[in-house]
Amino acid sequence: MFRALTLFVVMAMVVAISGMSPSAGGDDKPKDKAAARNFEVTYKGNKIDQANIAVVVGDTVRWVNEDNGQHSVTFDTAGAPWTEKIVEGGAFTERAKFTTAGEFKYHCKFHQTTMTGTVTVK
Repeated sequence: MFRALTLFVVMAMVVAISGMSPSAGGDDKPKDKAAARNFEVTYKGNKIDQANIAVVVGDTVRWVNEDNGQHSVTFDTAGAPWTEKIVEGGAFTERAKFTTAGEFKYHCKFHQTTMTGTVTVK
């Protein structure tokens, strides 16, 4: 009886100790950074859906023109992915990957007073 009790105690201690070690199912490697995300900004009815958007470095923003007329994505801020992209209606899809933090203001050069926005990159 004493021998069985001793064996039980020793096994319980081994299980308890192995459960506390980092290699016992725990992940001691550093976690990867969050995966880059994709966002969409839509031009429709001479308005911008989700004109002001917040992203993090590495994220991609896609602009889609669902109108029949021309629109542009014209950045007013230095360091933006491009200065200006002009697109025909119904066919425009443009992507920009933001690699630096900052506040990037943009507008449609054909509708400067009504179609403006900001991409804030953290």
